[in-house]
Amino acid sequence: MISSSSTPDHVLAELSAGGIGLITLNRPKALNALSLGMIRALTAALNAWRDDPAV
Repeated sequence: MISSSSTPDHVLAELSAGGIGLITLNRPKALNALSLGMIRALTAALNAWRDDPAV
């Protein structure tokens, strides 16, 4: 799981055994509005998967 320290558990990134990446936004009180920390966590997850041939 990749998460930002300023947004604990607001962005959950998982990789399945089949190489499928799944990102879940978990900020229901804000209707999953993106904060700067969430954008950073999303970017980190996507960049990590971009460089991973298994994804």
